[in-house]
Amino acid sequence: MCTHRSASLGLVLGLVLCHLPGLGQAQTQTAVVPLLSVNLQEAEVDALTETLAQGLHQASAHPVRGGRSVRRRLPEAGVAPDCPSDPTCVSQLRARLEVQALVFVILTKVGTHIQVDPSICLTEQAEARPALRGPSEDLLRPEWVKGHVQDWLPRRAAPPVQVAGDPSPERWRRPSWPVWVAGAVALTALSVGVGLGVHAKNLETDLVADGCELRACAEQEIDALSRTARGADAAFIIGGVAAAASLGLYYVLDVGPEPLVLRVHGQGLAIAGQF
Repeated sequence: MCTHRSASLGLVLGLVLCHLPGLGQAQTQTAVVPLLSVNLQEAEVDALTETLAQGLHQASAHPVRGGRSVRRRLPEAGVAPDCPSDPTCVSQLRARLEVQALVFVILTKVGTHIQVDPSICLTEQAEARPALRGPSEDLLRPEWVKGHVQDWLPRRAAPPVQVAGDPSPERWRRPSWPVWVAGAVALTALSVGVGLGVHAKNLETDLVADGCELRACAEQEIDALSRTARGADAAFIIGGVAAAASLGLYYVLDVGPEPLVLRVHGQGLAIAGQF
């Protein structure tokens, strides 16, 4: 019946809306976690892990956090020495710090030199990396650290550089307000269509249960089913048109070589820009 067509339209519309631009993607966050420190004060540990985070960020282009902002979110009892080899501990620590990757470090100060022994948890398995050793003053300089931690984290691809005058630049712009309006209309119509489609299916089930496939039933009941199914179809059609309009408006207003600008002018709208 009509309800099957409505369900198909709803599925297609849902797939279209899922690909609307502007949906954010979470960046991979990394935290430098002090696992153990020897001959170092708390403030020194914070300074070292903060510098390590800055150096790792410069070397890999990943967002990396360290220092006091990480330590104050660790358990009061500290991190267990065997945490890097315990998947449960790693998972709980990731959730606690709200990161995807962990860089566990053991910091040892001997005289004026400091050694950093890292264990990297990019997945559930910890991986050892070459130790970092140097004078205390060097380990507090992100530029020096950057040159010695190149292989600790995989380098994140840098975004393409936009060249002035490039005829086909790859860029993303925040959708303009007409795009959001059309998207909101599409979502609302989809919701109404789903509700009417479910209601029509329930009415159809009731009629079948009453034996309407074998005998004539009340005309008003048949009309109610027909009106509800047509309403669901109409809602899905409106939603599909609105979703297509949202995509079209995004391309015209925001993606084109010269984005159009809508301005209120007198009693109407003025459009500036070019296709």
